[in-house]
Amino acid sequence: PDAPDTSAPVVTLVTCRDGDPMEWEPGVWTPTLLFTVQGADPDGDLFEFGLQLHVDQEVDGSVSTADSSFGLLTLPIGIEGCDGRSEVTVRTNVGVGGEEVPHDTELEWAFVLTDAAGRESDPFVLACRTPAAEDGGD
Repeated sequence: PDAPDTSAPVVTLVTCRDGDPMEWEPGVWTPTLLFTVQGADPDGDLFEFGLQLHVDQEVDGSVSTADSSFGLLTLPIGIEGCDGRSEVTVRTNVGVGGEEVPHDTELEWAFVLTDAAGRESDPFVLACRTPAAEDGGD
């Protein structure tokens, strides 16, 4: 018999643009970055997946995934045991401001996709400039 496919997922594309401002506290708005992340998994294990976001202020083509993480977003899709979910698209906003994600700065981001079996993709690295503070809306 054929062995089951044990392929790790792959982040196939990430885009970045200025997102809509978000109200973090009553009356306090901050600009955001909107990331659209596309992923694929040949063995269909994306009925549940996680997405890790990491940031690095040194733009050099690599981002450490050992620290500087925004955490793991776990997103159940469908029912466990269901297979055939081999592609996903996720949109997530990241607030801008503060020491880790300063305004008007070129930063490097890494995205790691985890499938339902716990297998992780290689990091997908993307450089993106954060919006200026005054871009927080009208």
